[in-house]
Amino acid sequence: MDFDPEIFDQSYSDFERYHLSDVIPFTSVIPLLNFSSDEDLIEFDDKVRIIRLGRSEQARLGSYMPMMFMRDPNPEDLETVASIFATGFAIKSTFSVEKSGPISDKFAREQARRILTALRILKSGDPFWNITFTEPVGFHPTFAGPTIEHTVPLLPVQRKESLHLSVGDCAVCKDVWQELQRLSRQEDRGKLDVGIRKFNGIYGHKFLEDKIIDMSILLESTLLYTTDKELGYRLSLRGAHLLKSNRDPMKTFNLLKKFYNLRSAIVHKGKRLSSPISVDKRQFRPDEFIAEMESVCREVLRAFIEKVAGGVSISHVNKDLDKEALRP
Repeated sequence: MDFDPEIFDQSYSDFERYHLSDVIPFTSVIPLLNFSSDEDLIEFDDKVRIIRLGRSEQARLGSYMPMMFMRDPNPEDLETVASIFATGFAIKSTFSVEKSGPISDKFAREQARRILTALRILKSGDPFWNITFTEPVGFHPTFAGPTIEHTVPLLPVQRKESLHLSVGDCAVCKDVWQELQRLSRQEDRGKLDVGIRKFNGIYGHKFLEDKIIDMSILLESTLLYTTDKELGYRLSLRGAHLLKSNRDPMKTFNLLKKFYNLRSAIVHKGKRLSSPISVDKRQFRPDEFIAEMESVCREVLRAFIEKVAGGVSISHVNKDLDKEALRP
């Protein structure tokens, strides 16, 4: 092999930079499934973005498949992984770690969860991720390829409908992500972390009753924060006033009242959702009722995130809602 001065200079430069620096730059690529966008690039900030994967990048990631299954691969997992590498989009993060400390992709995972939350709050659909590829930028003496982490077992690719972002959606998604970023820096964010976690948990449940329970915890941890009396009534009343700019207050009140009654029947009597649900003379199939309540939870959570990220406590939000309800 002939001596190549350009390769030598680049290798020497990478080697020198590694030894002289106190930190090591890393990049993490997380394929985003059940997702599509009209934009090829969605930049949240200078370290976090959603990118459209080119064929060369898909092929490069796909070449690491043997590293994931060194022995006795599950055929279903192999099929899932093949679909992952064929996905069109990924969350890409860049970050640095101290050379003397442990190597961790915590930053990339936190940002991926935050982006996923922003997408789900924005609109219906079930985008998700289940594998991460993390590798150093440039030379590193112990890395011959990326570290690969994935769920065990791998989640199936097709769980629900895909989420698609229009150009306008992309701008709003970045706004929601910014609110979540600000929220993460708020010391007094009450139980909103619980609500966000339960909102994301809705998407992983198979049974409708389990979805109702997680929705209930979300709504109670926001609309009933520090409240212990007239729970069903207060949840319905506060929710109706909170969402009045987008929904008819009386219909919202009746919907939430029906929801809370169903929640109580599930928790205390083991009720199963199998028959039509009547609200304001409208008959909902159980799955339709769940979809409507998902929309309500999405709107409630977005409203609380916006207010708490702006420095208003959950308790203060509810006090304002109670005052508004007393106005003639």
